[in-house]
Amino acid sequence: RSERVRNRKRKVLAALKDDFGEKQIRDRLRSMGLRYLLTHRSWEIKDHVALELSRGDEPVAMQVTHDVDAEYTSVTISTLDVPGLFSMITGVMAGNGINILGAQIYTRRNGFALDILHVNKSVGGIIDDPAKWAKVKSDLTSVLEGRVKVSSLVKKRQKSSSLPGQKLPRFPNRVEFDCDVSREHTVIDIFAHDKIGLLYRITRTLAELGL
Repeated sequence: RSERVRNRKRKVLAALKDDFGEKQIRDRLRSMGLRYLLTHRSWEIKDHVALELSRGDEPVAMQVTHDVDAEYTSVTISTLDVPGLFSMITGVMAGNGINILGAQIYTRRNGFALDILHVNKSVGGIIDDPAKWAKVKSDLTSVLEGRVKVSSLVKKRQKSSSLPGQKLPRFPNRVEFDCDVSREHTVIDIFAHDKIGLLYRITRTLAELGL
């Protein structure tokens, strides 16, 4: 396993050192956790490091790609790690009518964060509108800089939604905790009626609880 990690680091360094300098690449590689290095291939790590370094002094850098066959868009976000960051991201996505299918969240030892989301339209399919992603980046920047409250973006989307009124769920919401499945983490299973901003509400609550 350690040899696999070393090989990946060597490949990333070789691919990027001419563009960004050897010291910057080594510093970024040292900031990465073992789980991240084992999860992602060297070409993915290379793209992530290049995205992080291209951000410069900007609050946010984003990379958007599409898997047409699987019908989802992958968006990678590089930014500073701040309390409640994932809640901010989910709120911005909800405010722009973007459905989150899955997410990988990584924090670096250098105070940066890398979030990788798989998303689609509320009706399914990739999101290939450049103007949409420009607005997402602008909204997230405004939220991170404190110029816009993420809750206002979600509320605005909820009010403008054209979805028809839905009946109340047949079963009550339920939250279950599992402390046995992992030695390092507590697993939380949440069963809830789907609505605009649901993931934002969940992540906001966890952030407010310091989790």
